[in-house]
Amino acid sequence: MKKIPEHLNKNKFGLMFVFFILGIMLATQFRLTRQMPTTFTSERTALLARQVAAAEKKHKELVQEVEGLRSKVSKLTEEQDHLKAYQDTLTKYQILAGTLAVEGRGIEVILDDAKKPLTTDENPNLYVIHDADVLLVLNELRAAGAEALGINGERVTAMTEIRCIGPTILMNKTKRIAAPFVIQAIGNPDALRSSLMMPGGVYDQLKDFITINIKTSENIKIKALTPPDFAYLKEGEK
Repeated sequence: MKKIPEHLNKNKFGLMFVFFILGIMLATQFRLTRQMPTTFTSERTALLARQVAAAEKKHKELVQEVEGLRSKVSKLTEEQDHLKAYQDTLTKYQILAGTLAVEGRGIEVILDDAKKPLTTDENPNLYVIHDADVLLVLNELRAAGAEALGINGERVTAMTEIRCIGPTILMNKTKRIAAPFVIQAIGNPDALRSSLMMPGGVYDQLKDFITINIKTSENIKIKALTPPDFAYLKEGEK
């Protein structure tokens, strides 16, 4: 058998050692390569778990916030309903007091002095308008359901006085108005007109002495009355 030279044996062992080291390195690399996905998956799972936990916490916070907002909205809605009821009541009393301008369907009654020539034996005082004539019309319109009244644009309220001052009428303490008197009434036009025109009623009582005309209107406007200053009146105890 042929003997292998000594230097070749040394090279052989050297190559075997190199291959051995390479084998270990390849095995280690293979093991690390197989372990990397597992490590990556674990880290990703942990990250996703943290994100889910944060999302659940945020969801709970939002649910609580929504419930709080719903409670506030419900409370505000209830308060708004109460406020609207108070406002409606206030508006009603302001209309009754005449401190709000109003408009609506109704009639106008025009009163004027008689235009016919008088004979020497007739009393001219019978053929001019007096405060009693105006009051007669106003009272009949109130009884017929008029919701608001005015004379020549001036508001008539429960406290309005009607008095003759020479050829004029004084109302609301400082307002002097002269004929013709246009009495405005907001309400059911048919009911108001029928009330004045009934046989033996206001129209029949006045037509032979003064001029009286009645016409319906789809939009009568009556301005507000300036609230009076009370010198002695004050709110009483409940």
